[in-house]
Amino acid sequence: MTVDYVPLLDVARNLYRMPLGQARFQEYLRVLRTDDRSYVRYPPLVSMNPMAKEHVLACIDAYRALDADAIARATIEASCSSGAFAPSSRSFSLGFGVVDDVQGGWTNRAAVEHDACFAFGVSFKAGWISVLLWASELPHPATVRDVVALAIARTAYVERHGMPETLRAKIAQERTVHVITGVAVPTLDVQTADRMRRAVEPHLDATDMRTAIECLAGDEAAASLGFTPRGIPRHAAWARDVGE
Repeated sequence: MTVDYVPLLDVARNLYRMPLGQARFQEYLRVLRTDDRSYVRYPPLVSMNPMAKEHVLACIDAYRALDADAIARATIEASCSSGAFAPSSRSFSLGFGVVDDVQGGWTNRAAVEHDACFAFGVSFKAGWISVLLWASELPHPATVRDVVALAIARTAYVERHGMPETLRAKIAQERTVHVITGVAVPTLDVQTADRMRRAVEPHLDATDMRTAIECLAGDEAAASLGFTPRGIPRHAAWARDVGE
């Protein structure tokens, strides 16, 4: 698998430097789609809020100050040369999309993250890897490295195993990609781990997004969508027990 980096932070920054209004929105649509409007040119920009205010521009500038582009390129090189993935002849483009989870009224992080991890088939078929950065988070080099590495690992995993449909398959994917990349996972005490298993195991064959978010994203995320809290911490399904 080969991955080429596309510097979309600059594309988004140019949009946000335009005055807030209809002209910016129309420019966003022009940039996003091909000239004949037949398909999306830059899938990572689909999740952005084209009408976001100054806080998103400040977030982009903070990532540019970190030289997120250079971090992404270095992470791509390290990931693709690691030998952790099955041989592949496919080529992908990778780019950042900054998601406005601060003032983006229609943006729910749990729902967006679920699709970014488990329902990215359209981008996959188009040869794109979308890496999401969140306006609510303080930019940090380690965060950039982690999200790029995980996105590449998920793409390689899906290329080999297909898009995960059941809760069981989603857990298997995330456990695998975290092991491959070495990205840290939560550590649960014995009681919490046992409670998590009892809550999740009856639903391992479920295929709906609601159950996946309740069991994977945790109680706070579930509540944000009006779903049922199950007493599950965030990302506990692929956490390590104490002593592992």
